[in-house]
Amino acid sequence: MQLRRNEILTGLLVLTTVAALTGVLILLGAPGLFKPLVTYSIYLDNAAGIKLGAPVLLAGRKIGQVENLYSPVSREDATKAESAANIMRQPQPTATPDGAVGKPRY
Repeated sequence: MQLRRNEILTGLLVLTTVAALTGVLILLGAPGLFKPLVTYSIYLDNAAGIKLGAPVLLAGRKIGQVENLYSPVSREDATKAESAANIMRQPQPTATPDGAVGKPRY
C-alpha cells in the first residue's frame, strides 16, 4: 500500500515537472503569447538587408519580427543617383619598388 502511494506521488511529481518545464519553454519561445505585443515604427537611413518576416533580436533572443517595410521614395527615384568627383587634369602614375611594409631587402 505504501509502495503504491509512493509510485503515485512520484508520477505526479514527474508530470508537474514536465508541465512546468513546458510552460517555461513556451513563455521563453513565444513572445506575446499571453500579453499583447507593442508595435514600433523605426526609420533608418539604410535598410539594406532587412526583409519582410525577418526576426528582430535583442541580445540574441527573438523578440519579434518585421511585419511591414515602407519607403517614402518611389522605385523610380531610388534607382537614380548623382555622383561627383574631383579628378586632377593630368594624373601622373608613379611606380616605386617599396612594398606595403617598406623597401625590399635583397
